[in-house]
Amino acid sequence: MKSRSLLSLSPWLLAALIVPLTVAAQDTQQRTLPAVQYTVTDLGTLPGGNFSQPFFITKNGRIAGSSNLADGSSHAVVWANQQAADLGTLGGSNSIAFGTNDAGQAVGEAETSASDPNGEDFCGFQTHLICLPFLWQDGGMIQLPTLGGNNGEATAINNRGEVAGFAENSTPDPGCPAP
Repeated sequence: MKSRSLLSLSPWLLAALIVPLTVAAQDTQQRTLPAVQYTVTDLGTLPGGNFSQPFFITKNGRIAGSSNLADGSSHAVVWANQQAADLGTLGGSNSIAFGTNDAGQAVGEAETSASDPNGEDFCGFQTHLICLPFLWQDGGMIQLPTLGGNNGEATAINNRGEVAGFAENSTPDPGCPAP
């Protein structure tokens, strides 16, 4: 009985699948995309590194990201005019720049040398060090505040110097899984 009802439905199901696929195929054939021209640029790495990753680019060509070093650590980088600037850290081994603006300010996350008291790996470098948001300007990295917790991250900065990000507060969350 069940197989008979399934067989009797299958032609309808098949017809329902064929119609949308045919329409989609016709729609694709009618549209042609204009030729896109672009340039691929190798940003390079910091000295001794063999890997870098960009995260954001401004209208004037500044690029925020990270590059590894010979010792395996990663540092925040801003590329401008095909030159990489190492932004450093806040005392730990690793940092990443997630955003930059036309004025050359950059923001991101950087490890400190202090172990996270809750054993968290907020930065994701598997070091379990405290991870703090930073603002880089005028050649130096400035630690930004959290909301009272141990860790935070700055993810974007606009041309007015306003920073967006997220941070832990000082209230333990019982719904948060243990690290």
